[in-house]
Amino acid sequence: QAIRERTEAANDPFERYWHGEPGKGGMSPGQRRFHEDRSRKRAARAGNQVGKTLAGAFEAWCHATGRHPFRAVPKGPTHGLIVVGIVAEHWPIVSQKLHDIEPRGVLHPSCYYVEGKGYTYRGRAMVALANGSTITPKSGKQQVVALASGTYDWLWVDEPPRASHWGEALSRVSVRRGDAWLTFTPIDVGQDLRWLRHKLEKTDGYEADHDPGWSQTVIQLNTDDCPHRTEEDIREQMSVYLEWERVQRTTGE
Repeated sequence: QAIRERTEAANDPFERYWHGEPGKGGMSPGQRRFHEDRSRKRAARAGNQVGKTLAGAFEAWCHATGRHPFRAVPKGPTHGLIVVGIVAEHWPIVSQKLHDIEPRGVLHPSCYYVEGKGYTYRGRAMVALANGSTITPKSGKQQVVALASGTYDWLWVDEPPRASHWGEALSRVSVRRGDAWLTFTPIDVGQDLRWLRHKLEKTDGYEADHDPGWSQTVIQLNTDDCPHRTEEDIREQMSVYLEWERVQRTTGE
């Protein structure tokens, strides 16, 4: 079994992330804490460049393929929803992370990854798997009507949407009690994120806004949580941030 896993990990980025050594293609300690969380609704609150979107991508593949190292997931086919900022701008970025750990041989013959454009299936921005599963992106910052249709088995929100889009996105998986996860750095120049803090954390005076179903994992920009980084490049990254944003972008505060 160990030899098989090592062989698969050497040839498959998905298996390498699952079974590999931290810092050498395997999930980092911070990412592992997030994946091991058994809550139905999970948030990975993290600094920049710590691998939070890659962790979200791994979860997407796990739910689409019906294989997860730490929880039981439906064998499928399943239909997943990814909420990004603006599809035309952010789908290529999220697609790249999905492509970085794409399991070998899972795509439908008509589904392709195009560099700079993302995954497409029969002319649409989406992922289709040979097992019948689909992954569909929708915008969390354009017209809310874009989210107001469809029922999905799981939901991934990459970076905070507008407050008005939050409930609409989560309602897409509530019927089936599907898994939902959020990967984000707690800073957004376009909006005040206190509404999201009240949703995720119980704060005095805002108890009515709190959703106690959410669990949080905090991943910080340091070599303990991110062994794929070095002290030197972390110091350089921290030095470029303005003082008012440094804490959010490095420790996820």
